[in-house]
Parts: sequence; structure tokens; C-alpha cells
Amino acid sequence: MGYGIVVWIAAVVAQAPEQAGKVAAPQAKAAAEAPASGEASARLKDARRLLRNGRYAEAEEMLKTIREEARKLPGGLSAAVRGTLALDEAECQASQGEIAKAIVGLKAAEAVDPKNADLPARLADLSLSRGDWDAAEAAMRRAQKLDADHLQARWVEARLLELRGELE
Repeated sequence: MGYGIVVWIAAVVAQAPEQAGKVAAPQAKAAAEAPASGEASARLKDARRLLRNGRYAEAEEMLKTIREEARKLPGGLSAAVRGTLALDEAECQASQGEIAKAIVGLKAAEAVDPKNADLPARLADLSLSRGDWDAAEAAMRRAQKLDADHLQARWVEARLLELRGELE
């Protein structure tokens, strides 16, 4: 019995880094494109750690500080990092019950970076959670137009079909 538990724990521990690498790959790519200073990249990682640990207000404050400091840099932020910051800020706001504020932020980010499918997909998800089916469908269609296989957009589409009773 004890040997089986040890083997199971070893298997779980061995798989954890591999799965974490798959999930964190897009996030690591965005973090790598952060402003030139290594300090800003480290602060972005710290903000994401706070977000994952449920410390939303602290994470939101740190993300705003990163954005303000990046505006002072000559090159500013890359489009990928701006999108990541917008998504993370929206996650912080939505987790604190400020869904309307998150939607406004995502709309502004989408206007700046219209080629990022993650922004309208998250916007669709938030709109659907508020009960605004038309806005959710419009945002979902924009995300699918950019990336036909976008997971979050497909998830919103499935939920919309289910809510409308179109199960077949």
C-alpha cells in the first residue's frame, strides 16, 4: 500500500513540470517580450503569481504600475505584452466583481490590438456571464474570425447554443 502511494506521488510530481510548461508557454512568451529591463519582466511574473494566488487587488495594482512605467520607456510595450496586461487586469477586476470595468478595459485593448483573438474571446466570456448574449456572440464571432479554433471562443459558442436550447 505504501509503495503504491509513493509511486503515485512520484508520477504526479514527474508530470507537473511538463504540464506547467504547456500551460505557461504563452504566458512565458509574453513575459519574454516585456520591456527591456529585467526588473519589469520580474515584476510581471510577480504580478501573475499574485493573480494565481488570489491576491487580485495587489496584482491589479502591480500590473498598473508596470503599465505606467512602460509608458515612460522609449519603446513602450510590445503588442503581446499589452494584450497580456489587459487580460490579467480584466481577470483581476472580474474576480473582484468589477465585470463592467473589465469589459471596458478589454474593449479598449481590443481597439489598440485588433489582431489578438484572446481579447474578444475573454470579452465574450464576460459578456455571457453578465447575460448579454448579443454582445457575447458578437465578440465570440470576432475571436473566431481571428482564430477559428480559439478554445475560449468555442466554449462561449457552446454555452450560447446550450442557453438558447440549440442542443443538436
